[in-house]
Amino acid sequence: MNKLTSYDSMDALNDKILRYCNPIATVESTEILHFDARGGDQLALSTQAYPYTSVGSIAIVKSNNQIDDHVVNQYQNRYGANIGSTHLATQLILLDSTDEEQIKQAIRRDARHTGPKHINKAVSAAVVFNIQDYWLAERVQWFMENKEEAQQGFTSRDMRQIPPAEFNRRFNEIVDRNRANFDLMRNVKSWVFGSFGASQPGWERFVHHDIYSARRVRTHLNNLNDAGTAEARGEYAATKYLLTIQGQDYQMKIGKAASGRTNGIDQIWIRRNMSSGAVEEYLIIESKGSLGAKLTNTLYGQQMSPMWIFRCLIGLFSDDYRLASSSTADQYAKSTLVEKILDALINDKAPVTGYIFQTMTGLKTGAESLVIQKLGRYNLINAYQKAMST
Repeated sequence: MNKLTSYDSMDALNDKILRYCNPIATVESTEILHFDARGGDQLALSTQAYPYTSVGSIAIVKSNNQIDDHVVNQYQNRYGANIGSTHLATQLILLDSTDEEQIKQAIRRDARHTGPKHINKAVSAAVVFNIQDYWLAERVQWFMENKEEAQQGFTSRDMRQIPPAEFNRRFNEIVDRNRANFDLMRNVKSWVFGSFGASQPGWERFVHHDIYSARRVRTHLNNLNDAGTAEARGEYAATKYLLTIQGQDYQMKIGKAASGRTNGIDQIWIRRNMSSGAVEEYLIIESKGSLGAKLTNTLYGQQMSPMWIFRCLIGLFSDDYRLASSSTADQYAKSTLVEKILDALINDKAPVTGYIFQTMTGLKTGAESLVIQKLGRYNLINAYQKAMST
């Protein structure tokens, strides 16, 4: 297995790897989300629906430079407090405004309704048991979160005894709605006793990390209150896209730091398998909040290039290999996260991918758009091997 000898930016091997890295950020694919009537519910600050926007749809107008006019449905933000059954104060995705105070009010409201106590864990039941019905997933979740009571209830049923009242009520509610749900409950029983599909430890690992992710998102939103308008707009759009469009298995590791961050990386997320609990992808996020914002050129390559990413990650460490950053958000992630990402860059492990999110505020036509550029996988295996051979 390939391994770095040091996390010191002045280390000879790291310096060689850096010189063999590509200094240019290469875009693999581009997608443009447009917030207009074609998407049904307009999930933008300018709509009358704010602040309690529905879990609606967004139109994609272009994908990979080809016209691709279709609609994507949002996921419910699992970190947001419910306002009724379909409307949330945390579902908004586009801050299409130049009014600084209006933007900050929206972010502050979102932060108040975000956090671990609001986590919607029903998404886990939906994935583990492949349940498409939200009502059903929400009720199955009780059996996953109350395993001792569930085990007692299922055992009572097997022995033809009367189960505990709460178990009996919940079980009957599910099977009375549809007798076909008996098959589902047999799988739930198997899972409760540890013999179905995803292991309990794998799912519990996902939920454990989701609690910390929700806290980081809340801290991230609170810290955006002190950011500039353009920065806040871009960072917010990236966060909401990952939670409500990209998928239900993404977790924040590093967000906006209150004390600032010198390494230049805006956000780091992971994609964690809900069934196994394993990390399947690392995401490095760059966000731009206006039409005119561009990737900058640095002494270590273009922003978001492989060279720049490697240098920034190494730069997170101090001389004694602890995280150099004093930001609370970074300390949540701890140095092990950065070590794992660097390890993945030089080995054939979970991919490390880059994304650029840019809101089009300032554009005369199409200002209600969000552009997402995927930079593809950062693979530094060849750079590492060349550095080792010279």
